Amino acid sequence: MSLPPSVSPSANVRRTSNIIMSTATYVSIDSNALTTLVKKLESKRSPTSWDEHGWHYKGAPEQTALYVLVLDALNFCFWPSKNEALQYDHLAVALKKMCEGSEGGDDKSDFRFSPARLAAMTVGEIRAELDPLLPCAMPAIEERCRLLNELGDGLLLFWEGSALKMIEAANSSADALVHIISRSFPGFRDTCVSAAGLQCYFYKRAQIAVADLWAAFDHQSPCDFNDINKLTTFADYRVPQLLRDLNVMVYNEELSNLVDENHEILAGSAMELEIRAATIICVDRLVEEMKKLRDSEDDSTASDGLSAIVMDWLLWQEGEKKEMAGQMKPHHKVRTIFY
Repeated sequence: MSLPPSVSPSANVRRTSNIIMSTATYVSIDSNALTTLVKKLESKRSPTSWDEHGWHYKGAPEQTALYVLVLDALNFCFWPSKNEALQYDHLAVALKKMCEGSEGGDDKSDFRFSPARLAAMTVGEIRAELDPLLPCAMPAIEERCRLLNELGDGLLLFWEGSALKMIEAANSSADALVHIISRSFPGFRDTCVSAAGLQCYFYKRAQIAVADLWAAFDHQSPCDFNDINKLTTFADYRVPQLLRDLNVMVYNEELSNLVDENHEILAGSAMELEIRAATIICVDRLVEEMKKLRDSEDDSTASDGLSAIVMDWLLWQEGEKKEMAGQMKPHHKVRTIFY
């Protein structure tokens, strides 16, 4: 299934990112620093595998798919947690434990993240089950509960209560599955309208859900996507933070001061849109330049499988290491459900 550019999520992300950056005033891209980063990353053949650290749940196919969708429905805006103690791995492991405690028996509806149980989940239930598994209370729990209800209701209403049926409807197209997810679950529709009247697309959580499914199923059916390279990077916090630290993305003085002093930036503002758009463009350029570098070194086979997703994971893991070591300036802060 190949979507026309007008409705292709990945095409719209790239199109609007280029438009945003064509008139950007807060963020610029340093081409020399980008080329330097390509040379630094060239020796890193692949990122750490998706579950190398054992964070994620893998069970029966339907249950694995539901786990990934739940994880990425909740995968946003951890930074308001107390002392910013909450991180992605904490959520992944906590949800894994919740799955492992409910997978026994033949009745699929007993699974903790079955669509019917998601649709009926309450804030009190999430607090009682999830918070004890985390280092601190999950922020924005009411909104997260709503998104889980939406996920369950959407699967029941549109996909006969089956995540696998939804995946199979994409006919091995990652781009089509992003479209299906964003169409089925409004909370995954990561778009906004800029002050200039431009509808802007990013689809961070919808795209990362598809990438996570691809990885969770080891690139095999039903997640053997033939167009996985169409997806863009996942424009959120860590990658732009790293790219700024490496001087690839350059913030002007006003934006630098706001970010470094931990002031919040408004969702949908020009500052936020430029940070996210620049991240998209930088990662695409890193992929393009690395492919050219490897081809020039007669190592074209090393470019096989290189994509924005792989580059994102490389950068994210590098950024996580530097952040844990306290070696980076703060990331920008936006209160949003999209990332």
